[in-house]
Amino acid sequence: MEEKILDFRGRCNFPALIIEAKKLLISLESGDRICILTFDPNAINDINAFCRLTKNELVKTEHENEEYKFIIRKF
Repeated sequence: MEEKILDFRGRCNFPALIIEAKKLLISLESGDRICILTFDPNAINDINAFCRLTKNELVKTEHENEEYKFIIRKF
């Protein structure tokens, strides 16, 4: 199982975050994971909707200080 990191801390998020997450997931095998890091609180809704639409699993969501962390498992 592979895990890639997508670091969007300090970068413009939507829609770039979703586009980059989709590209990264396409390159991975089923069961692999991506870890998304961002400061954008709106990413919570964006990532949840993305996972529902693409049937990928949102394994974990964390919020500490100003940072949000999402772990997504490829379906």
